[in-house]
Amino acid sequence: MDGHSYEFMRLNIPVIDEQHQGLFELIDELGQMDVSSTRKQKVGMMLSRLIEYAHHHFQTEEKLFIINRYPDMNEHIAEHDHYEFMLRMRWKDFNNIHDDDQEALSVLIETLNRYLLTWWGQHIADKDRLYVEYIHNTDIDEE
Repeated sequence: MDGHSYEFMRLNIPVIDEQHQGLFELIDELGQMDVSSTRKQKVGMMLSRLIEYAHHHFQTEEKLFIINRYPDMNEHIAEHDHYEFMLRMRWKDFNNIHDDDQEALSVLIETLNRYLLTWWGQHIADKDRLYVEYIHNTDIDEE
């Protein structure tokens, strides 16, 4: 997803928008991997980056929820927890792939890429937009 097509997902909370953009850039990078020439180790590094980046992003959002006393915070955090659980499951799937099984690696990348694009698109459009009115009144520094 290029920067132009991301515009419709902007929430106008700079730190959140920057992190969302960074996540979509990582997802694009994953989707552009040529499995025929990509070693399993490189895919593992990308999966690890996606997990770490999302975790950092969720911490940022959750800090905003606390500062603003967002009333649906627990429901939103449960969405984050489920996402992280799903990525841990994909990590287990990844670890079960034999180093030279390019077909299984290709299926994992394709499936994961589709999941990530769908999840993030829906999450931003449906869930993140719900807290925007609360967050626009808060200014925090990204740590």
